[in-house]
Amino acid sequence: MRRSIDQYKWVVWAVMAFSFLIVFFHRYATAVMADNLISDLGLTAAELSTLASMYFYAYAVMQIPSGILADYVGPRRTTAAGMLLAGVGSLLFSMAGSRDMAYLGRLFVGLGVAVILVCILKMQSVWFRSTEFSTMSGLTSIVGNIGGILATTPLALLVVYVGWRIAFRYIAAVSILVAVLLWLLVRDHPRELGFKPYQEAPERPKVKLATAISNVVANSRTWPNFIYFFAIMGGITTVSGLWGVPYLMHTYGLLKQQASQVTLMMTLGVALGGPAMGYLADRLGRVRPILLVSSILYTAIWAYILYAGHPALWQMYILFFLLGFLAVSFLLTFNNVKQVNDPAFAGIAVAVVNTAGFVGAALLNNYIGVLLERVAAGPVYPLSAYRFAFSVLVVLGVVAVASTFGIKEIAKQPAVERPQS
Repeated sequence: MRRSIDQYKWVVWAVMAFSFLIVFFHRYATAVMADNLISDLGLTAAELSTLASMYFYAYAVMQIPSGILADYVGPRRTTAAGMLLAGVGSLLFSMAGSRDMAYLGRLFVGLGVAVILVCILKMQSVWFRSTEFSTMSGLTSIVGNIGGILATTPLALLVVYVGWRIAFRYIAAVSILVAVLLWLLVRDHPRELGFKPYQEAPERPKVKLATAISNVVANSRTWPNFIYFFAIMGGITTVSGLWGVPYLMHTYGLLKQQASQVTLMMTLGVALGGPAMGYLADRLGRVRPILLVSSILYTAIWAYILYAGHPALWQMYILFFLLGFLAVSFLLTFNNVKQVNDPAFAGIAVAVVNTAGFVGAALLNNYIGVLLERVAAGPVYPLSAYRFAFSVLVVLGVVAVASTFGIKEIAKQPAVERPQS
């Protein structure tokens, strides 16, 4: 029986992790087709920002409901329905003939994919050992960021050959296929297949929903994690998901495909940094020192890019990689927020923190667009405009550093594994 659970947990994880790949693809897809959307739909910079932000607003709004669904309904039903909605949204977006229809399609996509990460983390807490949580979160990050990588140069080439509308119809078909796989292969708990779990974990909270939410929200130890996630994840997602490609095109004179290659380094940094951060956290048994050092270095790199001259293009490849590698430390806040809250509310606790990053990304997408237009008239902006607008990333980095001093850690108890029949 032990060998069976050890094998099947990877089936469950693989299907859900692939759905997370689709999440990242949707998240970053608008960056490489920004010029196509502007020309086909007649968008201004502010409207393009709003279009990209529709995904993040929907994602943010859905985070606490996602936690509720993960805890009370279960990951299987929640993720299957979410991916189906994302497929419908992608199809609608591909047929958009107006700005409002494009907004609606992206809204549906955001609502659908918003449930995936929380459900994956909930699943990891019952299908894997507690000492594997951070490592598995890092592996999940790798798979997700492969989706981000596919949404850079590969998607840019696909758009060149078939157009952005056909590309999104392909994405819609894949999303619906993944929904079917989630329904057929994923199970909420090992017991549903006759397996005994590695450690006891409540399958459903026994308290009222309002009590569960209030316990997480009223816990002061939740909020430093929220602030860190807001500042770091919001900032890195804004650059990699929308403004990084235009910044490189406008200030370095690059073509879209070249700019997407540089931005790809940021996504690659996130992908490789995830498992590295997770492994280090599991080995140290602590996350606060990692968060502190990562946020300091992250802030210093942005300050160098913006204020120490205009780095050479070859340096930007390295700097963007390092920014992604350091920024993915935000994943460790999931581990901490689970520690400082009741395990029965793991989905809700993670969802509250996860909300922060997407609120941050949505607000920053719009805010940077507004700041750019305040300095210069678009659609092409000078370096001075980007320096002014991107300064908010340095400010948020300082906020992230400060938030680490409020993070409290609870000593881990040795995991007690149940005998398997």
